[in-house]
Amino acid sequence: MVVMVFLLPALMISSSRACTVFYIYKDGRVLAASNEDWSDPNTKMWFYPASADSHGWVKFGFAGGFPQA
Repeated sequence: MVVMVFLLPALMISSSRACTVFYIYKDGRVLAASNEDWSDPNTKMWFYPASADSHGWVKFGFAGGFPQA
């Protein structure tokens, strides 16, 4: 019975894809990043420059244009 208590949860765990996300805040600046662990080599990067009323940013994703994380 004790073996089942420890073995059953281990068998129920399915594989997962881990992604790393972090944020840094210092002196009024915030930097954020993430690592999407995915096997699609067709990734893209889009740059959005700052304007008078918004911050600039960079978007990473796949050919469909949807940003990841």
